[in-house]
Amino acid sequence: MAPITLAIANDLGASPYPFAMIVALAASTAFMTPISSPVITLVVVPGNYKFIDFVKIGVPFSFIVMLVSVILVPLLLPLY
Repeated sequence: MAPITLAIANDLGASPYPFAMIVALAASTAFMTPISSPVITLVVVPGNYKFIDFVKIGVPFSFIVMLVSVILVPLLLPLY
């Protein structure tokens, strides 16, 4: 996604930094599955977690991260 995002920023004549930051934040918000990170995978069996447990917490948390990102990235990294 990064090359496409940077091409879009270039076509718009905008700074590539906010676009790249949104892509980086989106790529790091993998809270909805137990296989999103090795650390999370290691606690699934000892914690007796199910897949749905990650969905229940991960979906709202992903929306919170999205909302904060959409608000703060344009404030901290202006487009022009």
